[in-house]
Amino acid sequence: MGIYGIIRNPIGLATLIIFLGITLLKLSFSSICGWIILILCILAGKTEEKENLEKFGDNYKEYMKKVPMWNIFKRLRSLREGD
Repeated sequence: MGIYGIIRNPIGLATLIIFLGITLLKLSFSSICGWIILILCILAGKTEEKENLEKFGDNYKEYMKKVPMWNIFKRLRSLREGD
């Protein structure tokens, strides 16, 4: 199983974490604005989910039930429990 078996949007999560780190290091107005804009862009990217549902149908619905979009700890916990 790869990273997409643990979280549906690993690139988005990694980008958020990196930019959050930069924001916390710099604590400047521009870095805070950039982080907020990044969050809004990623949230607007939910259209990708709709496109995947249209393209892959029920298989993607099952994938969505099994693999969380952002909460990596939830999936790791379910894997540990034997899912």
